[in-house]
Amino acid sequence: MKEQDNSLTERPETLAVLPKERFTTVYRLAQRLSCLLFHTLYPVRYHGLEWAQINAPFILICNHYSMLDPFIVAWKCARYQIFFLGKKELEGHPLLKWLLNQLHMIPIDRHNMDMAAIRACLTTLKEGHPLGFFPEGTRHKQGTMQDLESGVAFLALRANVPLLPVFISEKPRWFRIINCYFSKPITFEKLIDAGVNKSNCEKLLDLIRERYQQFAIAEKGP
Repeated sequence: MKEQDNSLTERPETLAVLPKERFTTVYRLAQRLSCLLFHTLYPVRYHGLEWAQINAPFILICNHYSMLDPFIVAWKCARYQIFFLGKKELEGHPLLKWLLNQLHMIPIDRHNMDMAAIRACLTTLKEGHPLGFFPEGTRHKQGTMQDLESGVAFLALRANVPLLPVFISEKPRWFRIINCYFSKPITFEKLIDAGVNKSNCEKLLDLIRERYQQFAIAEKGP
C-alpha cells in the first residue's frame, strides 16, 4: 500500500494499561478459527495493526464485501471483544441466535428506526466496549463507502467516541491474498462542539468518505 497521507501513516500514542477483558469461550474460539482461516484458506495481509490496539471505547467502521468481514477485522483487535451490529434476521434460528449472542452481536431492524438497537449501542460504548459497524448497511461490491447510513455518524457524535477506519481491499477468495488496512481514527472535535444534528452528521459522513477514498487510492498505488 503506497503511503499517500499522514492520516494513514501516523502512529498511535503509547497505550494505557487497562484491566484485562474477559472474553466469552465462543469469542475466543472464533478468534482462533479466524487466525487459522485467514492464514490458510482465505489469506489476509494486514497493515497498520498498531491502530487495532487503541483504547476503547471506539466505533470500528469497515467496508463490507462478505459475511467473513467481521471475523477478518475483529480477531486482530485482540485487546477487546467487538460488539458488531447485525441484521436481526440472522437470529432466526435458536442455535444461531445463541452463537451470535455469545459473539456480542447487537441485532438491528434495518428497515425501521430501531431505538432498542440505538440504546444498546450507546450503552455498549458507555460501558467502554468497542462497537463494530458497517456503515454501508449491506454488502457492497463497488463504490466503497459512498452510500452510507447516517446512524454511524449519529452514534459517534452522540457518544463522543472516535471512529477507527478499516479497509478490506476485496472479497475474500480461496487461496488468494487480500489486504486489510487499519488507520488512524477519525476524530471530530469541532463537530462535537457544534452539537448533534443532521448537518453535522452529514459532515462526519463526508470525513468517512474522504478517508476511504484515500484508502482506495493508496491500494491502487502509483
